Amino acid sequence: MNIADHFDFRAAQQCVRQVIARHPEPVRTLADIGCGDGTRTLDLLRGLGQQPRRVLWVDPSRVALDSLRANTTDLSGEQVYSPSRMQELTSATVGQFDCVLSLHSLYGTPHELHRCNEHLLDLLSPVGILVIELSSSESLLHRLQREVWRATHGTELPTGRSGEVADSLRRHGAVFSETRVVERLRVPLSARANHYDELTDPERAFLEWFNKGKPLDSSTGDALLHAVLNSATMDEDGLGLDSDVTILACRKP
Repeated sequence: MNIADHFDFRAAQQCVRQVIARHPEPVRTLADIGCGDGTRTLDLLRGLGQQPRRVLWVDPSRVALDSLRANTTDLSGEQVYSPSRMQELTSATVGQFDCVLSLHSLYGTPHELHRCNEHLLDLLSPVGILVIELSSSESLLHRLQREVWRATHGTELPTGRSGEVADSLRRHGAVFSETRVVERLRVPLSARANHYDELTDPERAFLEWFNKGKPLDSSTGDALLHAVLNSATMDEDGLGLDSDVTILACRKP
């Protein structure tokens, strides 16, 4: 189950789009760090008046990059796919990009956060803009990501809290603005369900995110189910949980 499939990113996407639109310099080159299958950035690119002449897509997953490659045939400009982490990029990328995106990609990086921010800033051209999106430290999204990381890796999520990222950027002397928006998690649970044992397998899998990916017993499952349902709200799109997200728009000092 992919967490991202259940999140409504529209508010965050609109904020990122506005940050790029307000930037006084044209975006001729763009790097997406931790791009995944590129869904968010492809949407942004197709909304630009003029597409960048070069886009660098960076992700350690070759499967994600293969999926992305199949969806970029309509884009103008050079598309470069790099199956690597940001720390593995060569010196040829330093200072080359008018816009660098890191949309929820600072989570789980095995490298020290301060060095990660240094790498991201190094990619910027002198007039470039770095856009970092991440969930606020105690938001539901961050909690979910911590739990899933523990379940799949058996360790604590290394980096990526919004306060830590902002502090690191300050130490680098970066100039940045900070905006908070709300993303909504579309909860794949039936509002009619009262007991864990009544849930379908996909519904149970969702609850298991909160339990380090491990199956729940009936008692613990009931308690967690009721906690989630009591926190959720119903609207025209179904059952939802809100999550605070921070978007940082950064420039070199």
